[in-house]
Amino acid sequence: MKKLMIVDDEELMRQKLETLVDYSLLGLQLVAQARDGSEGERLILTHQPDVVITDVVMPGKNGLEMIASLQGKTQAKFIILSGYQDFDYVREALRLGAADYVLKPVQAPELKRTLERVLAVQPQEEEDDHRRYGEIVARVLSLVAEEFSDPKLSLKSLCANFLFMNETYVSRLFQKRTGQKFSSYLTACRIQAAQTLLTGQPELSIGEVAERVGFGGDAKYFIEVFRKSVGVTPGKFRAGQSGKEGS
Repeated sequence: MKKLMIVDDEELMRQKLETLVDYSLLGLQLVAQARDGSEGERLILTHQPDVVITDVVMPGKNGLEMIASLQGKTQAKFIILSGYQDFDYVREALRLGAADYVLKPVQAPELKRTLERVLAVQPQEEEDDHRRYGEIVARVLSLVAEEFSDPKLSLKSLCANFLFMNETYVSRLFQKRTGQKFSSYLTACRIQAAQTLLTGQPELSIGEVAERVGFGGDAKYFIEVFRKSVGVTPGKFRAGQSGKEGS
């Protein structure tokens, strides 16, 4: 049985990852967990796992620094946990030889598929294709992080103006690699950015937040989408977060 390790600074995330997938069915045994890159590096050298699932943004030594420090010291394959805002980390992780990445919030089906891909023995040509596909999706993630405030942003516009690739092909590739449709991912990015603005810049009106995250002047539509995604309206979300800070 191959060995698996988890590296994440959030205890709740470590607990979630510990039980999210039945690793034994994939021939994996969880041998250790680490709270940051420094502890992760030490435990990886001790246990020599075959696969490491790691966050990138951690206090102290982050995931990329950990991977860089381990170059030539381990045969472990690294799976990166990435949020939409982490596109620079994803790009650097691929450069350092990371095997794959999983978008947050982490879902069991996508993590299972990623582990299956990483564990599979592939011919060199397939490995090259896999790397190239990962770079295309990483580029899409990067562009979304840069351009999501544009209300006219779409996969069609990205393909036409930046990627110079067939929209249908990129759409299928993106959904296969991320488990999400592009439109759903873009909406999730905008809502996450809106949450940050609502709590971090209370002087902004709901309409101004809507405009800054790509909903243009359609505050009503923004409120509707936000409520469906988060469960409360932007105003109630802001009030709730303010209450938590004041308690």
